[in-house]
Amino acid sequence: ISILNPKILIWFLAIYSQFMSLNNDVFFNLSLVLIASTVDALWYILLVNLVTSKNILELIKDKSHMIQKIVGCLFIVLSIILLIDLLK
Repeated sequence: ISILNPKILIWFLAIYSQFMSLNNDVFFNLSLVLIASTVDALWYILLVNLVTSKNILELIKDKSHMIQKIVGCLFIVLSIILLIDLLK
């Protein structure tokens, strides 16, 4: 799924292109692809299990008002920084 994201695809190409070569054996190139795929899959599985666990969902629901305030303040600060940069 993440390979369909253009930014991640470019990142993978930038990182792995320096290790992949036609001179490498097939096993080495295949292992690079499998390592990247495995790490990516494990990250998404961990993230989904973490976010969908009952305790985390209850915490998010209980603290949703505070989370919304924090995110709102971050967006306000970011917009002020961008406005100051625009006016320079």
